[in-house]
Amino acid sequence: VIPHNRISHTEKEAQKVAQLVSTGQIQAGVQVAALEEKLGGRCVGSGTAALTEILDGEYYLNIPAYSCYAIRRACERANVDFILYDEDPPPRIPILVIHTFGKRQRIPEDRVVIEDLSHAPWYWKHPESYGFLSLGATKLLGGGEGGIILDRFGERHPPVDDRITDLEASLVLSRLTHFQEDLIQRRFIAKRYCDALDLEIEPSGDHVYFRFTVEVADAQETVRRMKALGVWAEQPIEGSSSFPGASHKFKSIVSLPCYPSLRREEQDRVIEAFRECA
Repeated sequence: VIPHNRISHTEKEAQKVAQLVSTGQIQAGVQVAALEEKLGGRCVGSGTAALTEILDGEYYLNIPAYSCYAIRRACERANVDFILYDEDPPPRIPILVIHTFGKRQRIPEDRVVIEDLSHAPWYWKHPESYGFLSLGATKLLGGGEGGIILDRFGERHPPVDDRITDLEASLVLSRLTHFQEDLIQRRFIAKRYCDALDLEIEPSGDHVYFRFTVEVADAQETVRRMKALGVWAEQPIEGSSSFPGASHKFKSIVSLPCYPSLRREEQDRVIEAFRECA
């Protein structure tokens, strides 16, 4: 079976964790501080916790209708009313910009912006906006659990019991040492898929293919048939919506396996399975 996602940890990560465990000290300490310094942010327990803290003091937030439910849960935890939108968000209200699947999104200049960088952590270059990212296991900077807040108010600090441990931080720090190589490999695989499936690859500065998505007539059926062939494609965001654009995406977008450790022969199997099932 070819899994939809395979964690890109190397032997270096395993050695780093083993060394840390041998010290008997894995609570938040030197590694967490180093990660916060490296990313210019503050570590918390999850991406949801990061967004919840950023929302403190807000009352409304525009959220894309095609987005994961964890975003809405964070709004509920922060007692913030969210307004879903399909194409054009209501004016003046703060907006959540999600760089979905690793594709760069336009940043509005006429309102407060919160950027979800979980799929694209290197895009954050807007000091006037808030930013956060998840360090969940399947994310580009996955360390198992955790989140990072990148906001304008460095004097705010999360509660001590809501921070990640040095264990997760050491994994992320180690992954950062081969992060650019991983991104190059993702784009290489994406180009192979695009060439084989007659698709157009996005410019290198606009997409790094955290997920390689394709539009099909029936996403659920395509995923079912591909899994029967041993290729774990997925509907990357599941749900339903009364918004026509989001509803179409829920029903038609399929994500194919695309990660640095995906071998060439596995890539060939993904292409063959998709051709047969789509």
